[in-house]
Amino acid sequence: SQGRLLFPAIPSIAIFLSLGLFSFGPYKLRRLGVASLSLLLAAIAALVPFLYISPAYPSPALVSEERAHQFTHPLFINFADRVELLGYDLAPTEAGSGGEIAISLYWHILNRIDKDYSLFIHLFGGDNLPIGQRDTFLAGGAYPTSGARAGVYLVDTYRVRVYSGISRPTAARIEVGFYDLSGTDRLEARDRQGRPLGTSPGIARFKVRVLPSIDATGLERITPMDAGKGE
Repeated sequence: SQGRLLFPAIPSIAIFLSLGLFSFGPYKLRRLGVASLSLLLAAIAALVPFLYISPAYPSPALVSEERAHQFTHPLFINFADRVELLGYDLAPTEAGSGGEIAISLYWHILNRIDKDYSLFIHLFGGDNLPIGQRDTFLAGGAYPTSGARAGVYLVDTYRVRVYSGISRPTAARIEVGFYDLSGTDRLEARDRQGRPLGTSPGIARFKVRVLPSIDATGLERITPMDAGKGE
């Protein structure tokens, strides 16, 4: 991301680069070389938006109402009457230390939203300790909440990595929520019956496994099972 700091210097760099190229070699070859390089760079500039930029920002996965209800785990969590989390799919249902989970969330935009809210997905293990997180936007930023239309359905998949170095198996939980990056505003959540769930409701659980280690004698040493301790 720091590459953007070079943008103001690009005009100067381009001028001196052109002068350097145009002063190298015989005059006729210089003209031919500069013209060829200019055409090559122009072709690259023309192709980059289609070959690299566009694939990096795919269109959001807007779906029909019927498709939006084809989840495996129902939730129906209402975030401040703006966004509803209908349900989710989770694969795999367990992950190793340093591995990752993929969770698909099924969204329904309830009303027009006036801010670009960030979405967080937090993982917590035993003793309520954080073991992973992902902060992003709906559809990776391709469908910001400020431009979302009421009544739209969206299915989005998020990959969250589990921290490495976890020493014992545990039953972990997943929490999600929305916050305003420019302030401290978080969207309050309610269940289908209108009961408050706070600003980071837990939506799912999965298992974190730890591979057995081998001690110096070559004998297998199994990390003791302590799933879900403290929860």
